[in-house]
Amino acid sequence: MSEAEHLLQDASLMEIRCEVYERQAIIFYFQRDYDSSDRIFRRMLNLSELLDGWYFKATALWGIGKNLMIRQFYSEAMPWLEQSLTLFESVNARLSMACAWADMAVCHLGLGDDEKALALHRKALEEDSRAGMRHNYQVHLANIGNVYLYRTDYLRAISYYRQAITIAEEIKDPVSVRKWTINIRLAYHLLKESVNKLDNSLLTASR
Repeated sequence: MSEAEHLLQDASLMEIRCEVYERQAIIFYFQRDYDSSDRIFRRMLNLSELLDGWYFKATALWGIGKNLMIRQFYSEAMPWLEQSLTLFESVNARLSMACAWADMAVCHLGLGDDEKALALHRKALEEDSRAGMRHNYQVHLANIGNVYLYRTDYLRAISYYRQAITIAEEIKDPVSVRKWTINIRLAYHLLKESVNKLDNSLLTASR
């Protein structure tokens, strides 16, 4: 076997290993074992540096950022997500861009920038709507609801949660139905508290 053939074979084996790492990292993420997921994504990133192409490196960067984001390390997550977005944009990988936008939006909201969060969630919503990605679309709707909840615009938040529930029911996603139902209950609870505080302050002012 020639040297070129050996190099080709080695690259093929490394790609297979990256594919295995990607699946392992995602499984750990959904099991909420974020430390293990992060560790595997970092192995994938290191290996991807030896390969041509963008996919494995961009996915590993995104995965590291997402694991930081889900644990509310928002400032630490942003550089990883931004690097992944740059690679996704370089090849116009629109659905991957939407994932990065959504995760960056969560970070912006966690850092108190609701304007950037809303803008990015709307970009992700539009992209997944165009692609017919209904599961992601309902998640974006709920995330927009979270922005309005943060703004104490409870009725608008409830409207977005209800839209998300409608789609979740249509695609038979009971986990999301439960999540968005809890969000609606929280929004109603906060709305009731806000109204009670306003009533008490008006009552106090009239005395």
